[in-house]
Amino acid sequence: MTVAPNSGPAPLTVNANGSCNNSSLDTLDFGDGTVLDDTSSSSHTYPNPGTFTVKLTGTLNGTSNVATQSVTVGPANQPPTCSLSITPTSGVVPLTVNVTANCLDFDGSVNSASIDWGDGTSATQLNC
Repeated sequence: MTVAPNSGPAPLTVNANGSCNNSSLDTLDFGDGTVLDDTSSSSHTYPNPGTFTVKLTGTLNGTSNVATQSVTVGPANQPPTCSLSITPTSGVVPLTVNVTANCLDFDGSVNSASIDWGDGTSATQLNC
């Protein structure tokens, strides 16, 4: 079974595809109360954040087999989370520092960031 995409901001629409060989009954459970019978392919929209386990169950002659995949739905329109590390933090003039900067956003939309050095200069060509 494949579920794509398996993460993103709410509302998140996913496509689930899979099959159970020689199965007389397939059920597709999206983990949020939505269960579809006799299907191996479907799309579904998660309106709210959370982590959900999608299950494809095949049953033949009373014996079942289950395939699972997790889907993580994050909050929409949240600001990125950034971290900054500078070494050394003190020294004599002229002081050269090494900077590690990271900015993360749940939907992956942060592709650049800037640093204000506090001395009237800044850096804007940073990759996150």
